[in-house]
Amino acid sequence: LIPSENCYIMFALTNVRCPQPSPPASAAKGSGRAAEPFGDNARRHARLSVLQRNVEIICSGVTNGGVVTGDMYVGSGTTRRDFSLELVAAGLANVDQRKIDYGEAPKVLVDAQETASSNKVGLWSLKKKEEKVEAAPTKQSKVEVSTISISEIRSGNNFFFRVVDDESNKVIDDSMKEFTTNNGTDGAPVDLKVNKVVAALFDDGTGKSWYRAKIV
Repeated sequence: LIPSENCYIMFALTNVRCPQPSPPASAAKGSGRAAEPFGDNARRHARLSVLQRNVEIICSGVTNGGVVTGDMYVGSGTTRRDFSLELVAAGLANVDQRKIDYGEAPKVLVDAQETASSNKVGLWSLKKKEEKVEAAPTKQSKVEVSTISISEIRSGNNFFFRVVDDESNKVIDDSMKEFTTNNGTDGAPVDLKVNKVVAALFDDGTGKSWYRAKIV
């Protein structure tokens, strides 16, 4: 509840994630996800620390679901403390890895997490399962190298090409050269219909020639 704004909000800490607690007792049997290690500890700590207490929040964003995100401070004066830092230092939350990767996580939180990890506090007391990864048998694949000619580049990963010295391409090239020789390079009216195959003039740098085209 924010009395000054006369409203209720859903609020979440922006830089940390707590483990999932047990589903509420009112939930139907079998519904909801099972509790993660130290999830109930984190919820208990939050209830004892902030439930029905005055806190200070600094809002920095909002999720697509309408949850306001930011930082929370408990107490005042000399007893004022950062609740995110408190959770991380107690091993009841970890810093969002994406924030660490992008350099957006506050250094004080990262340092607190490293300390908790080295002291094996809370979440960091759990032994990580060692996964044995077996290399998949490699299949001998035949590598074929071809020389290609780029026809059109639309973007860095979208382009068209054809294989040089391909017999079918040679037949098409020869037929279009003959078409150009017989008809010249003057255009003529054409009945515009979608999917109709026509001849179109194009200059590839060596002069205008007729090419196969399709009306889309």
